[in-house]
Amino acid sequence: MDATEQFFSDFRLSGRFSLHEEVAEYLIGGIRSGILKGGEKLPSLRDLEKQWGINYCSLKLATALMQERGFVFKQHGRGVFVIPRQEMFRRVIVYTSKINDRPEDNSYYSLLRDFVLAKLRERRIDYVISEDARPEEEHDRIPSDVATLISGGEADAIIGIKIHQCDKKWFYPLPVCKSIGMNIIPVKCRDIMQKLSEYGCRRPALIAPAERKAQGGCSLKERFAAEGLDFPEDRQRLLYPEEELKEHNWGEIGYRAARLLLDRPAELRPDALIVYPDGAVHGVIQAILQLGIDVPGQLRIFFHRNVELGYFCVLPADYMDVKIETAADILIADLFNNGERN
Repeated sequence: MDATEQFFSDFRLSGRFSLHEEVAEYLIGGIRSGILKGGEKLPSLRDLEKQWGINYCSLKLATALMQERGFVFKQHGRGVFVIPRQEMFRRVIVYTSKINDRPEDNSYYSLLRDFVLAKLRERRIDYVISEDARPEEEHDRIPSDVATLISGGEADAIIGIKIHQCDKKWFYPLPVCKSIGMNIIPVKCRDIMQKLSEYGCRRPALIAPAERKAQGGCSLKERFAAEGLDFPEDRQRLLYPEEELKEHNWGEIGYRAARLLLDRPAELRPDALIVYPDGAVHGVIQAILQLGIDVPGQLRIFFHRNVELGYFCVLPADYMDVKIETAADILIADLFNNGERN
């Protein structure tokens, strides 16, 4: 039995994730380790269904997740193939805007950048790091290092790990492929809606950023609306981080938003609260405790949590767990598959 056959023979369920996520993680591990090589065709889903005893639908969801994360591609009538980890760009600029750096943001964006750099190294792609330390008033024009690399033909792609509103004037028109880390909201709205239904929640409320997350993208509120869940004005607190973070930290913003939604008579109060991002969660927890609201008796709570930056909550909560590494995979896949080019 060769290494590839042994790999497929060794698969075992751990129960840590949903079925299709476990399958995807196992196969991705084989790709990262080099057991499954670029251009190699995966066994058919019917063959895996027989070998692993996993239903076809879960296997199909697993390969769709792997495709979204940029590890495989599908050819109609032929099957699923591993994407070759070969150089597709001469050099990628990995850009981070350093305006209003805050500890709760730095941890996330530092990890995201580390994962992105590791994945570029996996693909043997050259990159250069650009950290923009200019004062905010100078961010209406392209930084000189980025301009020099692009105009000189030394870079033909850019990843914006963190950009601000003032950066968008020069960032979006760049004549290279681009993807933006701040666009990624890998939250499964349909799963949350199913939980709301199971709990019998009829008055859910939302705390989340208001702005669209990308050109052609959508906010979390819009994503819920696309799935059929709308939040009335009195059950939403939309945040404007670009403005609010100049005066308050994420925790305080979350606290203020939760007080506005929850400090009202019980019959008017939301019976469920969805909170994104995780930086705002601590303030929301404090507001709930201070108001003396019974959780889960009077209120069900759904909190975003980055797995690599996990936190402890004293209240019974449902978590929207997101892997920062998954966000990095999506970011890389977006650059290679759908990167904007003007």
